[in-house]
Amino acid sequence: MLTIDCLEPELIQVCLTEDGFTNCCYVTSHHLTAEKEQQLRTANLRDALEALQ
Repeated sequence: MLTIDCLEPELIQVCLTEDGFTNCCYVTSHHLTAEKEQQLRTANLRDALEALQ
C-alpha cells in the first residue's frame, strides 16, 4: 500500500508497505512520488531478502 502524506507545503512523505515491510522517503513535489515508489519497492525487496539470510 502506497501512502502519501503532505506534512508541509513542500514536504511530502511517501511510504510503501508490502508483505510486512515498510520504507519511506520524503519528496518536495507530488510529481516525484511515482519515481520514488519504484525505489521504495526495491528497498522493500532488499529488506525481505536480508530477512531470509
